[in-house]
Amino acid sequence: MTSLLSSITGAFRAPAPRQPKYITATEARDIDAWLMGGDNKGAFSLDQLMELAGLSVAQALARLYPLGPRLPPDANGVKQKRTNERVLVCCGPGNQGGDGLVAARHLYHFGYAPSVFYPKESGGEIFARLKRQCENLDLPLIAPPTHASSSFPMAADAQDVAFRRAIEHTDVVLDCVFGFSFQPPARAPFITVLDEFKKTTKPILSVDIPSGWDVVDGNPGDGFVPDSLLSLMAPKLGVKSFVEGGGKHLLGGRFIPDPSTPATTLASPSSLSGSRRHASSSSRLSAWTTAIPSSSSSTSDIPTATSSVRLSDPVKLLSSEMNFLRANVTSLLGSKHPALDTIAKYYFQAEGKHVRPMIVLLMSQATNGISPRWEEVRDREDEREKARREGKGMGVDEPLEQEEVLQDENPTMVERARDLLKNPLSAFSSASTPDSTALGILPTQRRLAEITELIHVASLLHDDVIDLAATRRAAPSAPSLFGNKLSILAGDFLLARASLALSRLGSNEVVELVASILANLVEGEVMQMKGNMPKTSSSTATSASPASFFSSTNPSIVPPSSLSGRGPTPEVFHHYMRKTYLKTASLIAKTARATTVLGGCGVKQGWAEGEKVKDIAYEYGRNLGIAFQLIDDMLDFTATAAELGKPGGGADLKLGLATAPALYAWDEFPELGELIERKFERDGDVERAKHLISLSSGAARTFTLAEQHSQAAIDALRRLPESDARDALEKIARDVLTRKK
Repeated sequence: MTSLLSSITGAFRAPAPRQPKYITATEARDIDAWLMGGDNKGAFSLDQLMELAGLSVAQALARLYPLGPRLPPDANGVKQKRTNERVLVCCGPGNQGGDGLVAARHLYHFGYAPSVFYPKESGGEIFARLKRQCENLDLPLIAPPTHASSSFPMAADAQDVAFRRAIEHTDVVLDCVFGFSFQPPARAPFITVLDEFKKTTKPILSVDIPSGWDVVDGNPGDGFVPDSLLSLMAPKLGVKSFVEGGGKHLLGGRFIPDPSTPATTLASPSSLSGSRRHASSSSRLSAWTTAIPSSSSSTSDIPTATSSVRLSDPVKLLSSEMNFLRANVTSLLGSKHPALDTIAKYYFQAEGKHVRPMIVLLMSQATNGISPRWEEVRDREDEREKARREGKGMGVDEPLEQEEVLQDENPTMVERARDLLKNPLSAFSSASTPDSTALGILPTQRRLAEITELIHVASLLHDDVIDLAATRRAAPSAPSLFGNKLSILAGDFLLARASLALSRLGSNEVVELVASILANLVEGEVMQMKGNMPKTSSSTATSASPASFFSSTNPSIVPPSSLSGRGPTPEVFHHYMRKTYLKTASLIAKTARATTVLGGCGVKQGWAEGEKVKDIAYEYGRNLGIAFQLIDDMLDFTATAAELGKPGGGADLKLGLATAPALYAWDEFPELGELIERKFERDGDVERAKHLISLSSGAARTFTLAEQHSQAAIDALRRLPESDARDALEKIARDVLTRKK
């Protein structure tokens, strides 16, 4: 044993020998026993060895796949991803997996963005503590199904889907699945892991021995070959052909004492230029990237990073989808009556932001593929779309009743159908529909996005009548051009066409969700018309306690401790926040939830765990919608009409409305309460209120409340697997705070 230790120690001296000592599994176990033994032996504890091994692993990865330099934001102000920053750490349930968890923690502090995947739970106490350390750093965990540590809920088959998405979007894979005690063949749930290792082109750094290899006999013949290998203590006999064949190989560990030479952390027994394949990096954003913290490492040769996260530009990400939406949504609005046709399409002629349908499309991308029923849903929709292209059906435009009964002729749709008959190949043109395979969005989800925009524009037509608005999007409003009656009828027509399209999506659950949005919009408008104060005789929906509508931890709850007691009560704020939800947030929240249903999530889709995915989408949309409206209410006092493209400068006050800035100002200036209660009806009330609001911190406090909702939306998102779409949704939640109109 002494001679064996002596020969291994030599492998850690600098310069390292070209032919290190190769050891068997038995010899490796003997060394472990010596290291953890007492009576003049190593006296290490198991967690000490894991800590040292994990540090070596992290340092090896940093040396082999160095973190690229920080880049300036791109032309759109989006922070750019650094080379090699995304690392997927794959851990087994044994000590090898513990090394991986330690390495993930160190990589985080080196500036990388690690994610942890472990397909099988370990019952060990050390593993549980190491995992908790990763959770404390908010590292994304792809845990076994039904386990609470998972960053998002999974059914039995969903972890495989999550793993495939993770490995697709990472830059480097760290293989800590099996150690030297493994004996082939691999069994479930590790078979999928090894299969994906064979398929991927991403560089894999294996620790000690590539997972699935025999420690003595090496590659069983059908195993994957890693890009590089880090041996701990000494290289194992099974990797001899890899090392001597020119594979990238490092030795690591500070385990074995040598009285003559201090042990070094890393030594290379062979040139790093030898390689079986080149390291690669993906241009796509990781599905498991989190914000990158400042490095706490003081080691000079370890890369560091300041806080930085690359958030995908949603407009760029969905450019083809949004072009398709703008072209297609007006085709739903054709009418044989020229006046109705013109006014129904009027607001769609302006270059709107289309934020609401964009959220539907991005949430579709962020959640599609999670459900174990995804492939079944996708194949069904693909068949329906294929039939449409072959002239055998109409896809999402397929009516449920006879046209003679419906009597709803849409000239625009008829013209499109004629064009298709004249030129069937037009159905395959790039202008006809985006590449659903590349973007992963179902035709039903596209149609839901269009329905969302129809409902939103219908509400604008109605609002502009109620609010007496002269402009909309820096152009004359519809009522100012066409009159109130036609504007109301056009809004009703949009809602009717939206309902017609909704009925053809094939989901009663989605119909219920969207129908409730229409009820919410009306109820919220009535609440606004009736005044700023809750009435004791109001309906249950209006007078319900805050806890019945928002959870006690939700930022929508304005705690009494935050108020002076001289102004509005928490019930007044609750009345305002509920109205905000009904008028603005309901549409965003429920359509985000509905698109997850179309993607196969939920009990009624045969996947009960999908209810959690639906809740995440809803929570994101609700908080984003409330943040959006809070900023809108703030801008009414801080931006000009020219900047907003609609009336500003306290326009809400002129309508008798007290929004968050006014309510917070009331908290500081009690005399404002009388003006609010009488809805600013007397001469001079509006100017006096504007003056008091300008003296208060009402706008700043409104912004703080919006920040809290924006963060709550982001927190909900981070329970989903990372993806370009998820990051784009996060960017929307952040950008809502800095918008100017």
